[in-house]
Amino acid sequence: SGIRNKDPWVQLAGHKDNFLPGMGQSTICKKASEMERAALEALTNDPLKHFVPLYYQEVEMGSNGEVYLEMQDLLAKFEHPCVMDIKMGIRTFLETEVKQKDL
Repeated sequence: SGIRNKDPWVQLAGHKDNFLPGMGQSTICKKASEMERAALEALTNDPLKHFVPLYYQEVEMGSNGEVYLEMQDLLAKFEHPCVMDIKMGIRTFLETEVKQKDL
């Protein structure tokens, strides 16, 4: 069917150690960033809210009490999820920095 229960949790995307399994079912925790927290909170009442994970709360996790943002795990119900990491916004490199390969 392609749908499964969330067990076990596997980090499929993002920087290593930036994500942890969430406190609730079908949630993940991402290391907190004030800018991302503010954006997720603003999106809760925005027409774009259907295109981003639901944001639940800030939580302290781990032995050092780091702050994480708990949000909906959009991949929780899929058995074999495929992830494409798309960057949008300002380019962070110059055309001269790109090496052309002969085809």
